[in-house]
Amino acid sequence: MPTVSQTSSLLALAACTALAPGLALAQRGARAVSLAIQPRAGDTIRTRIDQRMQVTVTRRVGNSDTSLTMTSSMMVLARNVVQSVDDSGATVLVITDSVVVSESGGAGMPVPEELRRALQGKRMRVRMTREGATRLLDSPDQLAQGAQTFMAQMPAMLPGHPVAPGDTWSHAMTIPITGQPEAGGTGTVHTVFRLDSLTSSGERAFISMRGTVDRDSSAAEMAEGVKRTSTGSVTGGLQFDRKRGWLNDAETTIVVKSVLHKASDQDQPPMRFQIRVTQRMRTTKKLR
Repeated sequence: MPTVSQTSSLLALAACTALAPGLALAQRGARAVSLAIQPRAGDTIRTRIDQRMQVTVTRRVGNSDTSLTMTSSMMVLARNVVQSVDDSGATVLVITDSVVVSESGGAGMPVPEELRRALQGKRMRVRMTREGATRLLDSPDQLAQGAQTFMAQMPAMLPGHPVAPGDTWSHAMTIPITGQPEAGGTGTVHTVFRLDSLTSSGERAFISMRGTVDRDSSAAEMAEGVKRTSTGSVTGGLQFDRKRGWLNDAETTIVVKSVLHKASDQDQPPMRFQIRVTQRMRTTKKLR
């Protein structure tokens, strides 16, 4: 099962992307525009994150496969208070006002409640670059591990240069992936973003993204000769408000599949894990 840190990393990755359909204009030859995180100092931006995580474990028992599915859901309401802005980005105070969690499918998925306690009522100062990458400014020993990982793992997702509709750019980040709690190892998420279109005013941008999760082969062998192979995908996009310099809406799906087998016992059937995270992040209100 995933640990709190691994769940937070997947959630943070999801929080950085969004899928936003709508009436938009995608002309070839349109002028390049800037897409950058650049809110105004003093802004308070309220956001809501809805996340659902499903873990399915499949193993062969006798002549048939048996599966166990565990599901957790989490809703986070937060305020993002912009403290300062300069040419390289913004310093933001993130306040988690409310965290609601639920789970089903057995007692083997304690992550939601642990993460809720780590995030509930927390105030975290972060530095956001113009491309969207975040860095935690508070001392690590002042925050629980889940809260640290939630904020520290957000990668860049916007281009560092002007782009026109149809242009693409890429980013990569490393996250922990596993099929059971004691397993270590990391995976690298390679993501390609595309500016699909702009509204007629040019104030709102619609960006799609697709990515893959590549397993770190150097950590493929685990304890007691157990080996693991993993593959994964990320799909989604984001709707970006160029006037306000902030994300408006986000919806993402991350799927990581792992197969565990014992190299010394070829007769023992492998165990399969699938972790599926779906998430929507949206701006609910912006106050001056």
